[in-house]
Amino acid sequence: SGVTDGILSHQKREHWPKIVATNSGIEYWWSGASLTHTDPAGERDVEPPDNVRVYYMSGTHHFPSKPELTLADDTGFRTQNHQNTVDYTPILRAALANLDRWVREGVPAPPSQCPRIGNGTGVRRETLADYYKSIPGASFPKALALRTRQDYGPGLAQGTPAYPPKEGAPYPTVVSSLDENGNDVAGVRLPDLRVPLGSYAGFNTRAAAVGGEGHQVVGGPLIGSVIPFAKTAAERQAKGDPRPSIDERYANKADYLAKVLVSAQDMAKEGYLLTEDVDVVVKHAGERYPD
Repeated sequence: SGVTDGILSHQKREHWPKIVATNSGIEYWWSGASLTHTDPAGERDVEPPDNVRVYYMSGTHHFPSKPELTLADDTGFRTQNHQNTVDYTPILRAALANLDRWVREGVPAPPSQCPRIGNGTGVRRETLADYYKSIPGASFPKALALRTRQDYGPGLAQGTPAYPPKEGAPYPTVVSSLDENGNDVAGVRLPDLRVPLGSYAGFNTRAAAVGGEGHQVVGGPLIGSVIPFAKTAAERQAKGDPRPSIDERYANKADYLAKVLVSAQDMAKEGYLLTEDVDVVVKHAGERYPD
C-alpha cells in the first residue's frame, strides 16, 4: 500500500504503554505471527520499539500442554503426530512479573526473543519439510495456511470498505530454524527444548479418522506436535531415526533431571523463568521422562 502505520501511530510516543507480546508456534505456523517483526515481504527484520518485547515461546502450541503422550485430545480429536507436551505457563508467569517490574520500577524486561531473518534463525516454513520427512513416522502438512493481502478499495480510509475485498499475493511466513535435535533455535526455549526428549513443533496434521488426513490442524484444536526420540539405540536403528535415542543422550533419569535443573537455572538467570518456578519445571520434566 505504500503506507507506514501502526497501532500506536496516533498516540504520542511519551504515552506509549509497555507491551509484552507472546506467541506460540501455532501463531507462527498458522497465523503468520512473524509479520509482527518482519517487513510485509518477509525479507528483513523489523525491530520492535523500545516499549515492546516480543517473545516466541519455542516449540509450543496454542495452549499449555499435558505431559502425557497422546494422539487424541480431550474431545477425541486425533492427530498423526503425538500432541505437543510443552507447558509454556512458566514463560508467561515470568513475562508478567517482568512487565510489572518494568512498569513499576523502570527495570527493562529481558530482550525480545523471536526468529530473525538476519541471523538465519528465521526461515520459510517450507524449507523445513525435508527434515521432518527424514524422521520415520513423522508427518508434515500437505499444505500450509496462507494469509493473503486484502484490498478493501479506496474508501477504506473513510470507513467505507468494499466487500468482499480483492485477494492479493500471500504474505510470507517465517518460523524458527531447527537445531540438531529438530527443535527451534529461536525464541524463549524451555528445558523441553534445551534438554529434549523429542522434537517439538507448532504444527500437527489430521489423522485419517477425522478427515483431511495429512492436512494441518487449524481452527478449534490448534494442536502442535512432539515427535519423541526412541528410548534405546536399538530401537532408533530399527526405525532408521537419525536423532540419537534417549539412552544415548542421558545415563538415566537422574542424569536427565540434573541437566534440566541446570537449564532451568540458566533460564532464571536470563530472566525468562522465575526462580520460584525452577523446581516446578524440573518436576514436570520428570513426569515426561519415559519409564
